Amino acid sequence: MIRRTLLAAALVLGLSTTAAPAHAINYGQVDNGAHPYVALIALFEEDGTYAGRCSGTLIDEDVVLSAAHCTDGVAYAHIFFDEDLRTVDVSTSTDFDAVGAPHAMPGWTGSLTTPDTRDLSVFTLDRAITDIEPAQLAPVGYLDDLSTRRGQRDTYFTTVGYGLQQRKPYLIGDKIRMYAESDLISLNNALVGDYGLQTTNNPGNDRGGNCSGDSGGPILYRSTDIVVAVNSFGLNNTCKGNDFSYRVDTPEAYAFISGFLD
Repeated sequence: MIRRTLLAAALVLGLSTTAAPAHAINYGQVDNGAHPYVALIALFEEDGTYAGRCSGTLIDEDVVLSAAHCTDGVAYAHIFFDEDLRTVDVSTSTDFDAVGAPHAMPGWTGSLTTPDTRDLSVFTLDRAITDIEPAQLAPVGYLDDLSTRRGQRDTYFTTVGYGLQQRKPYLIGDKIRMYAESDLISLNNALVGDYGLQTTNNPGNDRGGNCSGDSGGPILYRSTDIVVAVNSFGLNNTCKGNDFSYRVDTPEAYAFISGFLD
């Protein structure tokens, strides 16, 4: 079930449940309308039991991109695009923007410990979101030249997401959209192969990274609206160290996602 999956993910996704940091995005700042296409996804099981939450990105008027591990045991989701949801109980609120049906990428392994986890999903919405301009999906091979380019650390990405993961017994979460910039470390390593993106998660050079509740949120190229990956996992439970995301510009990922696009 999603609660068990997210609990296990907490140990590798960098989700803290024993403290209440001021913000979810590490060393980031309040979005202030910069990325209105980023959504909070409230997850529910078949019987209506609230199963936690993730972040996602509107990439078409009725499609939200997220992570596959956000779909485990999930029957449907309530999608919220409001930036500040701190006073909203998303587990019971009826003031959501759409209902989403989860679709995990075929071949999703249910594990975050192998390079090609296929940790991608889409949520198809029951209504079109016409008042928000969707983000752009990076075309196939968009990041390939970065793997050999000199000065990789001069390349940065923007990560966006919502508050802390809410899981019993710690029902703590900011639920406000935040963003931070992260430097590129690698496009190919033992943990993520060439399917993933490794970025920094530290306060150096005014950079930041992901924390709880940011799973499935977008990794944008520099300061653009181009989605190159979705947030997948981190290395520890204090939201420090490096972040890992799953690329959307591989042929397999692009074929899966584009199949849901008009």
